[in-house]
Amino acid sequence: MNSILDLAKDIAVGICIYITLNTKEKWKSGVNVLLFAVTLTAILGIIQNLTGSAQTFWGLAQLSAFGQTDASGQLRYGGPIAESNIWGQVLVSILPIALYHIAKERTSLVRMLSVASAIFIFFAMLLTQSRGAFVALVVVLVLIAIDLRIKSTTLLAITIIGVLLLLFGPSKYTERIKTLDIFFQSNPDGLTQDESVQGRREKMLIGLAMFKENPFLGIGFANYTDNYWNYAGNLGLEASNTNVNSDTQRQPHSLYIEIMAETGVFGITSFLAFLGLLLYGLYRARIKINANEKKPDKDWPAWISSLMMSILTFLVAGFFLHGIGFRFIWVMVGLALAAIRLAPAPTYSIKRK
Repeated sequence: MNSILDLAKDIAVGICIYITLNTKEKWKSGVNVLLFAVTLTAILGIIQNLTGSAQTFWGLAQLSAFGQTDASGQLRYGGPIAESNIWGQVLVSILPIALYHIAKERTSLVRMLSVASAIFIFFAMLLTQSRGAFVALVVVLVLIAIDLRIKSTTLLAITIIGVLLLLFGPSKYTERIKTLDIFFQSNPDGLTQDESVQGRREKMLIGLAMFKENPFLGIGFANYTDNYWNYAGNLGLEASNTNVNSDTQRQPHSLYIEIMAETGVFGITSFLAFLGLLLYGLYRARIKINANEKKPDKDWPAWISSLMMSILTFLVAGFFLHGIGFRFIWVMVGLALAAIRLAPAPTYSIKRK
């Protein structure tokens, strides 16, 4: 029941945003407020990590409350939600907005502020040490480069800057990034070299087993954790772990496997259909704006494109992360629905013979 109430709150957030942002000016202000809020929170997290202070800035720069540690055993940066991987997912999902501001805004001051915002958010993402966020960033940067038709020289410069930021970033995060080569090894036993990867693999396999046994409706909404140990025992997984018991909670570590396991074919189909229609609606809204002969705002299509990329970034990261931070995607859904509603109808001129 608590999970259902949380989901209702998440949806209510999206609906409130949709209702409130009923003009283009309000919509743009809403996007800027979101970018500013995440940037400010990222700055507080950077200060907290660089100074090594126990100050959490009113809970906006917390360490992980879920026991997520780095190689040295220290708790990782978890932001205001105190969950490192999910906060990394939120941070990387906001980056496209800053990047499109840099590429499309005509005011020098706004572009400079956007550059600073992108750097702060990127550096804070590194502090979370989330590999899933890093993979999502790489994938979406390619899509952004294609969408913006970035020149090869510009793309090379951006790549060099990104590499330099990575080199001067936290060394512990760099070491975690190097472990991504585990996924590309020809020997599947190589997965055991990283306990985190091995653990996620087991949790995903258990989620798929739940889906296989209950393909149509799943095991029930929010029931993955409660049923985990029954399936783990049947599959012979986690048998070697002596420091866990049936009260130890486990999460699926994949948004899609979580939805498949808990709601079956109907759940995953409706979820993908909804998001597919949402992205298509944003694409159509961009076409409508470009087709409008009056073109009152030439920059608006870029704003919509940045929102599309933000949603895609969140969804790519969802392959490695479950839905604990699902409220954020409803913020993006509310913005997307408002943008679709506000897109002008295209005007056509009728030529007389």
